Amino acid sequence: MSISIPGDWFVNPKVLGEFYRKYKDHSVEEIRKVSYDQGLAFGRSMKDRLGIKDDNAEAIAALLKDVLKDEPTAKILDVEKNRVLLRNSGFCPLMTACLSMNLPWTWLCSALGTRTPSMISCHNI
Repeated sequence: MSISIPGDWFVNPKVLGEFYRKYKDHSVEEIRKVSYDQGLAFGRSMKDRLGIKDDNAEAIAALLKDVLKDEPTAKILDVEKNRVLLRNSGFCPLMTACLSMNLPWTWLCSALGTRTPSMISCHNI
């Protein structure tokens, strides 16, 4: 169970629409697994590109800093032993893409928002 995803998959309305149409009738657990696996593949490719070898909070913060470098409202607030606290005060790109395509934002957000719970706390305020 997989779909091909372009580099901008997380804000690409076409890909979000494809994802929704393909998985809307699957169980939430299945959808979250697909989403998690895609995020994991993206994270691993970014780690390789950036030459990051560790899996600790500092390494994750470095990866997030690079991924979010063009997002002026995203800021890493705190890096602790086992977590990274990130705040994004801007408008959510996932919400924007969903609203532009008349897709169910809350469904996609909960399905695509799966992450390692103890490592990243994402607050969009």
